[in-house]
Parts: sequence; C-alpha cells; structure tokens
Amino acid sequence: MGPLIIPPRSEPEQSSSRSKRRWAVGLVPPLVMVAVAAIVVGRPILRFVYYQSGVEDYLHQTRFDSRSWKTNALDGNPMWPTRLRMVDDLIGRRLLDGLSRQKVQELLGPGPDPLSPSWDLAYELGPERSFIRIDSEFLLIRLDPSGRVKEYRLTTH
Repeated sequence: MGPLIIPPRSEPEQSSSRSKRRWAVGLVPPLVMVAVAAIVVGRPILRFVYYQSGVEDYLHQTRFDSRSWKTNALDGNPMWPTRLRMVDDLIGRRLLDGLSRQKVQELLGPGPDPLSPSWDLAYELGPERSFIRIDSEFLLIRLDPSGRVKEYRLTTH
C-alpha cells in the first residue's frame, strides 16, 4: 500500500465550509442577546420565587429560646432579627397556650403597649416576611377574662 493522499478540496466544498462558518458566527450575537435577556429577566423571577416560596424564611428559622428572644442574641442580620427567626417555632410548639400574663412575660419579656386595645400584649418581631419588606411584623396576644392566653397571631403594621 502506498501513502494516503488526500485530494485538495474542490471549490464548492470550500465555499460551503465558509458559509457554514459565517452562518455559525452569525448566530453568536443573537445567542448572546438571548443569554443576557434570560439573566436580566430570569433573575428577578427567581428572586420573586425565592421570597414567595418561603425558602428564605425557612433558611433563617431557628428553635425558640427564651433567653435569646429577650436579649436578641441572634441579631446579626437586620432583615432577620432573633424574634422573627424564632416566632414560627414558638407558635408551632404552642408554647403560649393557656399561659398567664406573668408567665408570658417571663417567657418573652415585657411587651410594649399593644397596637390595638383588643390585644393585651404585642411584640415587634422585625421586618415583614414578604417580597417587599416595608412593614414590621408583630406577635399579638389576647388574654381571656381570667388573664390566660386566649389567642395569638402574627400581623403586620
């Protein structure tokens, strides 16, 4: 067997190869524009989904601890103060159910004047947990006539 000889490309093959390259190079600017548009449009959408889905809230939650609640021990991030991070655990474990005012204040510390006369105690938690964090979130507590916790809920103001 002799040496392998590759014949030179014919003129039509070379021009077809060049036109394919030009066509591929012509695709680069539109593809770059699509990628940039996806980032510009997609980022706010992903951010919205992140906040609205509760992922951020879940990642910042921590177990309720009375001492930390009263001293704001975990206040490193102004958007996620200690009380805001602990309130879901406090409510979920139903730690306030049936407590007297004195026991609530031992557990949570003295509450400032409530926001409404129909509530007996109010605790400011921090910025509301939503996409746009304008208002503050509060834990409101209502006592029954015997002075025990009857109801509590979270609200914004």
